[in-house]
Amino acid sequence: MTYLITSATRLSAANLALATQLATKHLEVSGKPTVKIDPALLAGVIIQHGDQVLDLSLAGKLTRLAKSL
Repeated sequence: MTYLITSATRLSAANLALATQLATKHLEVSGKPTVKIDPALLAGVIIQHGDQVLDLSLAGKLTRLAKSL
């Protein structure tokens, strides 16, 4: 199954492996992801598979913090 990893910057091989492990653990997907770069994330990654989203980005954390205030 394909899934998407969106990163704030280009991922090193080690960071891509970590993101892939997170996708397997939390979204139960495997295989080779499509990787996209979006500087608007500021830092971190967003992993998407279908309607499942694992947002580990700084922009996402800031949004969640702002909503909680």
